[in-house]
Amino acid sequence: MGSFSWRKADTLGKVGNIVSGAPFKFLIPKEFGGGFIQEKYQDYGDMGPSSENGIPRYDMYELLAFWNRDIAEAAGYTLMFDGDVPPLMAETGEYTDHNRVVGINIACYRDQIDALRFPLKLVSASYKGTYEDCEGRSYGDPHQGFYPYSRTRFESRDREIAYRITYELCEANVDMKKISAKTQEKLLGFSDGFWCHWDDERKNCEIQQFRNFALLFGGTPEEQLEAYFGGENNV
Repeated sequence: MGSFSWRKADTLGKVGNIVSGAPFKFLIPKEFGGGFIQEKYQDYGDMGPSSENGIPRYDMYELLAFWNRDIAEAAGYTLMFDGDVPPLMAETGEYTDHNRVVGINIACYRDQIDALRFPLKLVSASYKGTYEDCEGRSYGDPHQGFYPYSRTRFESRDREIAYRITYELCEANVDMKKISAKTQEKLLGFSDGFWCHWDDERKNCEIQQFRNFALLFGGTPEEQLEAYFGGENNV
């Protein structure tokens, strides 16, 4: 896996991603000690010094795997650690390479991240709140943290993706202003799977499933999308 980074989970400032070498905060859920770690992004999800000086070193994907161990185990993965009790904040060590792969496997795509109880929340260095205060979550940065990307450009990109998938499903232009923010988030998660890692058979199956639903449901395309993705029986 090459260089990677995340989008910020907060709404402060104009830059929407975590850029290599830039300061940020890594928020920690209260269940795992609370607080935050602040430093400059090192790439690859690493945190802490590269040399031993008594300061812990962490891998973000390994931490995420332990924070969401129930989901990892339900998916058939096993985390490795010494002793009988998993660590709250696992420091890098002999099991890190194994555990970080588990984290990547359960939180690589947007729909996977949305399913986590404890997603990663990387925020601006000036953010003052706690993990619990932050309502957002950090999704992957398509630009890998190589350069700053504005929040408005991310928002524009998200709108373009949403329009593409809604036209693919409905075969019609959709007025996104008539669709709730929650449903739009669901659409983005669906789009991530559709455009990035589903094969043609899966895509055709998903399209047909939606169109069968829409035929029975009736209504406008906006109402169909709202009911399908935002209702109690959403995907």
